Amino acid sequence: MTRKTDEGKRAQARQLYATTLTTRAIAARLGVDPRTVQRWLGDATRPRGPRKRPDVPDSKIVELREREGLSFAAIAALTGMSATGARNRYWAITGRPRAERKPGDQDAPPHANGAAHTPSSTGQVTGPTTPSTPIPAPD
Repeated sequence: MTRKTDEGKRAQARQLYATTLTTRAIAARLGVDPRTVQRWLGDATRPRGPRKRPDVPDSKIVELREREGLSFAAIAALTGMSATGARNRYWAITGRPRAERKPGDQDAPPHANGAAHTPSSTGQVTGPTTPSTPIPAPD
């Protein structure tokens, strides 16, 4: 079964997107799913990945990270970005996918650096474990 596309809504979605509305806002106005609006707009939507802050140039993030050797938290403090935003933007600029994290990376999760971790009864990962020492029995 195929669905008939409402060309009027599709054209209206393009017009609304040109006014800088988000796909979610457009979907709400047109009464459709946001993914439908994304399909309608196709290549007109922004590329996937972190949104760029126009006031923070890519070159500044690379300079602070590579030349100054700053952590992502320090870059965030200097630029007004979040540490996660600075890290994701740096990775997008340098083309470094998340899978390339290596043990010893400053931004790698603790268990990648050799710290033990164990799942808890709720399925969440807990921090490093230490060997338990028996507590002496009272006399």
